[in-house]
Amino acid sequence: MRRLARSTAAVALALGATGTLGVATAPQALAAGYNGFCTTSTGVTVVVDFQQLGGGVVVRCAPSIPAGGTGLDALQNAGVPYAGVARWGDAFICRLFNKPSATQTLPVTGDPSYKEACVNTPPASAYWSYWFAPNGGTWTYSQFGVTNRSAIKGGFEGWSFSLNATAGSNPPPRIAPVRPQTSSPTPTPTTTSTTAPHNGGGGGGTTQATAPAQNTGSTALPSSLAAHEPASQQAAESKVNPSQSAAIAAAGAAQNAKNQGLIVNSNALNQQVAKEQSTSLNLPTLIGAGVLAFLVVAGIGTLIRRRGH
Repeated sequence: MRRLARSTAAVALALGATGTLGVATAPQALAAGYNGFCTTSTGVTVVVDFQQLGGGVVVRCAPSIPAGGTGLDALQNAGVPYAGVARWGDAFICRLFNKPSATQTLPVTGDPSYKEACVNTPPASAYWSYWFAPNGGTWTYSQFGVTNRSAIKGGFEGWSFSLNATAGSNPPPRIAPVRPQTSSPTPTPTTTSTTAPHNGGGGGGTTQATAPAQNTGSTALPSSLAAHEPASQQAAESKVNPSQSAAIAAAGAAQNAKNQGLIVNSNALNQQVAKEQSTSLNLPTLIGAGVLAFLVVAGIGTLIRRRGH
């Protein structure tokens, strides 16, 4: 019996080490964010545009973020399910609302059968581009990682999937960073870029930097993800420019009215993601458990037969 126990334990350990035998992962706990634009100037509105992935655009509100809160804080407090890469953790987001899934084929130029495993940094031709804007301003491509730049209270955080685009053609979210007016208009800020931008389209205009640093085999965090946004730049991003804000905000509001049909119910989407995560006992796991059970039963049967002789 001791020999059987040792053999069974060895088999279980081997299966567990190879990932064949596993357990279901618990659904990601979501904060008390809500569907739609923030209704106050203390929250941060998060916009997720699936672009070629399909699924429209999500708009959710993080009602509050801590002082000095980052883009990651806004993402979490808005209740957006996300996944970082295994190599860099949350410093580089590879999935939002479980998209792209591990089984989804992305027609990347040069690799038409590419699937995102979320292990290393996604390629520059298929990744979630990260944007920000003050309310009533324009989308700006973030030069800093989501954990290293401060979210603008009352402003917007944007995520837009970029497929086979360049640094100058990465698509900003198709919903402009303009909260719907609920009272008399107030001055709204616009964005000032501190680097020479590559012009993009949509949202009344955008500014962009280069695509994020890609995995080069180094074990150190890429400089584009490790660098922190200077305080002076944070202040500049939130400045009000009355001479431009009215026209930009009006253009953004018109764009949102036109693209209203793109916005989907994020509460229903969150329920769908939770269901997908709760059924993570996949086929390899079930096969592994079945193999282990078979070996245990076979071993017990062999032992009984031996004792019968």
